[in-house]
Amino acid sequence: MTITKATIIGDGGWGTAIAILLAENGLKVNMWGHDSQYLGKMAKERENTKFLPGFSFPDNLSFCKDSKEAVADAEIIVIAIPTQFLRTTLSPFQELIHAKKETLICSLTKGVEKGTMARPSKIIKEILNIDQVAVLSGPSHAEEVAKNLPTSVVIAEKDENYAARLQSVFTNSNFRVYTSSDIVGVELGGALKNVIAVAVGICEGLK
Repeated sequence: MTITKATIIGDGGWGTAIAILLAENGLKVNMWGHDSQYLGKMAKERENTKFLPGFSFPDNLSFCKDSKEAVADAEIIVIAIPTQFLRTTLSPFQELIHAKKETLICSLTKGVEKGTMARPSKIIKEILNIDQVAVLSGPSHAEEVAKNLPTSVVIAEKDENYAARLQSVFTNSNFRVYTSSDIVGVELGGALKNVIAVAVGICEGLK
């Protein structure tokens, strides 16, 4: 079955870049954010001036302030919330998403939770009371994706069919998506890459 509708929960730079990507891939995309006033601003200006300035929104990217309405028709729900805000932000969606058994869930969140050291997919499963969450991660940057620069990422899920369905939706000529069953490895890789980047930067600075 062809997937045509997606919802992005989170209006940061990475979530916005992926929203633009999916819209350009032909999906009807809804974006939800916690600040309804800023959502209205984006809808009017057709740009995320705070987190991803300089990139216009496709006509098939819209914004929804109501959480129930935002996920009502979604065939894919993409979660793009920073780790430390996952629990509080997703709580209002608990019953709404749990009831959508056929909807694919994909996490863009990187990092581990302070205190518990829980990975994002574990938090998402716990809060939403669901069994499956795919993870998208890789050496990518929001501005580069928005510019349609060549990028490769991985979607991880133990169910190969689940990962493959998401792969087909995200992939285009500039955004190459591989699949993996190693959810833990992909999430820890996403969390550790910034630590390594800082260390590399220090080494470069010290020559």
